Amino acid sequence: MEDLTGKVLSCEEKEKLKEKLAFLKREYSKTLARLQRAQRAEKAKNSSKIEQKCVSKQETSKQANPEPEDKFSPDDKLETYTLQIDACLDAEIKEKTAATLDFESELLSTGDDSSGVCPEHTKIRGDPAEIWHDSLELGNLQLISKLKNPSNSCSVDVSTVWWEVTGCKESCIITACEFTVSLWKSLDNWQWRKVHTWHFTEIPVLQIIPLWDACNLVCVALGHLEIREIRLLFSSDEDECLKQSLVKSGNIKAVLGLRHKRLVCSNGTLHDHQVDLMTFSGSGRSKEKQTLMSPEETILAFAEVQGMQDALLGTTLMSNIVIWNLKTGQLLKKMQIGNAYQASICHKAYSDMGLLFVVLSHPHGEESESLGSPIFRLIVINPKTALSVDVRPYSLPQGHTGRFLDGDVKDNLAAAVLTSGTIAVWDLFLGHCRALLLPNSDGNWSFVKWSGTDSCLLAGQKNGSVFVYSYM
Repeated sequence: MEDLTGKVLSCEEKEKLKEKLAFLKREYSKTLARLQRAQRAEKAKNSSKIEQKCVSKQETSKQANPEPEDKFSPDDKLETYTLQIDACLDAEIKEKTAATLDFESELLSTGDDSSGVCPEHTKIRGDPAEIWHDSLELGNLQLISKLKNPSNSCSVDVSTVWWEVTGCKESCIITACEFTVSLWKSLDNWQWRKVHTWHFTEIPVLQIIPLWDACNLVCVALGHLEIREIRLLFSSDEDECLKQSLVKSGNIKAVLGLRHKRLVCSNGTLHDHQVDLMTFSGSGRSKEKQTLMSPEETILAFAEVQGMQDALLGTTLMSNIVIWNLKTGQLLKKMQIGNAYQASICHKAYSDMGLLFVVLSHPHGEESESLGSPIFRLIVINPKTALSVDVRPYSLPQGHTGRFLDGDVKDNLAAAVLTSGTIAVWDLFLGHCRALLLPNSDGNWSFVKWSGTDSCLLAGQKNGSVFVYSYM
């Protein structure tokens, strides 16, 4: 067996692949078990006489007609469905073990050593709905600090950035209100001091767009209901004066800050849609601009692919997942994931052994009695065949309701603000909700972000309060 570079796979790599495939098969088995329970419940409602009539009709039909029929009993349908799934899995296993995915070889990765955190290693016993309640630990989040913006304007976002303050590079918190963006420096005992503030007069701030590995650089999106401008905020190396520059304006649909001081955004209408990749210098100047091939659809969100530094993934309004090669700008694949994922937002993607593991938020997901209300979903995609498997929904514990409002995913952790005003945290490995932050005396939660520089969770409210929690 060989990998994409022609190197023979080691025994350890083969074992890892077998574990992943076994995991997918277990998830299929859970789905089939639920179908079997549904079949048994439906059969219990029918009288024994009706069942006997159905059996006698089938026997008579078989004697008179030796040819195979298109009519099946519920058990026959279930058995046929099981065989189809097994055949599909067997075909997928052959493709995956052969490692013939042209997708990764097209990307010509320059060797990002980070293999990523892949949720497929999860091992769960029993139905997820049965373990959520018992596994919920409200003590996983510990409040360690609080920031309070003295202005009366409404808070809209929070993030972390690297910034050089008094000659030393530090991890800072950056907060956004309607017409100001403030940078906070850490003091002793988890106290914070505001050191910089950028002001805006005409268009309000919508969100912060961090450039994760950059220092003294951060982007913000301005607009009312939709993004109209993207601006780069920085401070001059010479006089340490605060500066801002216009990066992009127009009808902007989606934007994401990437590593290596890069920013990607989609803008325009369906007929003149454009996807741009911009690279900045350390002084805040636009160093390079590249146009990526348009999928000719509205992009809802972008996500980096962890483990593949030159890949970019996006979700579209038409329920497609698209993926680009950032080196060449080529659109490598457009994959339909079905109407069940309509208007889903991609938050994170992981690549491992030629497969894509994608975490989606599901604002319009339907609530079910057994699984609750799904907030996030994990799907697995074979980029070569464009086949996808719905691996797991991440739902709320029993007794809690709400839909996705805002959220963030980092490594194996996902956090979301719900329409109920609660924040929920999931462990993608374990597959269930690990912590809940209920609204406090100051009001509902409005936005949430994972710190990009440590393991803290940043939670904010409209009144200007930002709380820093340690996830344990």
